[in-house]
Amino acid sequence: MEPLIPENSTLRAFLDAIPALVFLADRDVRVLDANLAARQWLSAEPGLQLRRPGGDVLHCVFARDSHDGCGTTEACPTCVIRESVASVRPGQPATRRVAHMILEAADRSEDRWFRVLASPLALDGQDLVLLVLEDVTQLIELREVLPVCPGCGTSPRDAAEVLREAQLYLRRHPGHWSTHELCPDCLRRHAPTPWREGPL
Repeated sequence: MEPLIPENSTLRAFLDAIPALVFLADRDVRVLDANLAARQWLSAEPGLQLRRPGGDVLHCVFARDSHDGCGTTEACPTCVIRESVASVRPGQPATRRVAHMILEAADRSEDRWFRVLASPLALDGQDLVLLVLEDVTQLIELREVLPVCPGCGTSPRDAAEVLREAQLYLRRHPGHWSTHELCPDCLRRHAPTPWREGPL
């Protein structure tokens, strides 16, 4: 099935330039089109996932495990995607929410967090919703690792516990948050031996 927006159009070029996942959905939460980032994330060719419910397109585990699919599961009434599509109206500002999703990835389920922006869009006489999903999983995980008390700004956890959690986080995400700065102990351990002047 052909995408809603022609491949060589200005609007297609604009949507494909956005690095976040962008979907065009109807009021029944069927995905009618997706930008390049979304298609690459889904490993889908243009048109492959179109006119299907959002939960099927995004590989929601609840939709996968349900006989009747997306829109019929016990999790659907609280689905942020569905709530976002239902809540936006023409002439009203976009909605922004953070959503926890359990998605099917290869042979396992994957916990992901997305910032979901939904905005009404009238296109060729159709009442559509523009959905933008930004993956904020690492930021949410980092907030869990480094909690800050809203009252005083300090960590409510023991320093050793925070350090253990931070080390586990860095192992899960190698290369993303590394630094070239050595801690004081490593700096002393790896510092060259100073030259000392002595008698000849």
